Amino acid sequence: PIGANITVATQLIRHLVTRAPRVQVLICFCLDHSVRALLQAIKELNYTQRFIILGSDAWADRLNIIPNNTESVALGAIT
Repeated sequence: PIGANITVATQLIRHLVTRAPRVQVLICFCLDHSVRALLQAIKELNYTQRFIILGSDAWADRLNIIPNNTESVALGAIT
């Protein structure tokens, strides 16, 4: 969602896992702060190996978007 923070991203991931448990791919056409929140939520909920993330080129070459503790979540993302 536009303007997503960690709380919104956490709710989104929890919703996906409970309501659509077969979802394995996240397509993210997001702004940098939304990507950060999404990666942090996935890490905090311990779903690091669960999702493949397809992202737009808006954050493909900007490593500063990926918080230090979420590299493992972003690893393998296709942008």
